Amino acid sequence: KSGANLHALSNFNVLKSISSSGLVEMLFDESTYSVCIKDTTYDMLWTSLPGEDNFESTVAEVQIVSGKKLYKLNTQDHSVAFGKASAKIDGNRVTVSYILTPDSKTAKKESFEKTDVAFKLVLEYTLTDGSMYVNAKTENLVKDSDATLINLSFLEYFGADTQAQQGDFILVPDGSGAIIKLDTPDDSFGKPLE
Repeated sequence: KSGANLHALSNFNVLKSISSSGLVEMLFDESTYSVCIKDTTYDMLWTSLPGEDNFESTVAEVQIVSGKKLYKLNTQDHSVAFGKASAKIDGNRVTVSYILTPDSKTAKKESFEKTDVAFKLVLEYTLTDGSMYVNAKTENLVKDSDATLINLSFLEYFGADTQAQQGDFILVPDGSGAIIKLDTPDDSFGKPLE
């Protein structure tokens, strides 16, 4: 597997239902190893892989330092693309395991050498009482390695979309607060810098 198709849901019609709680349902995309939440009242879907326009969207990303080198590895390009992701569904829970390596050569190894970089990331999603809970665990798969995980971020794009929908807004809680209406274009702003 490779390419932009790993950064967007494969097909909304093939999402596997995991469980329902209250007015929400947890769904799983078996090709991208991503979890979605569906509001059953309004038939709205929140996903960590919002759309084909955003090729940077991933379920999770780690930053690892080994020696003097910084590695930025993400679930889509450094695990799913190498066929190194797996999932286990158990009741209202789905546990997704990713083996993250910087390249396909390392990913194909049965055992790792001291100079390799390989981490296991496990994300456990649970839907209970109408809320989704996520637990994350990491493990360095290389024995006696100097590689250190310095940052883990996950679900950064959860709920994002490539197009604003009617009524979309962002609440900025800082200070006196502000509401940024996403569905109202403001031509006074120039185009984004590229």
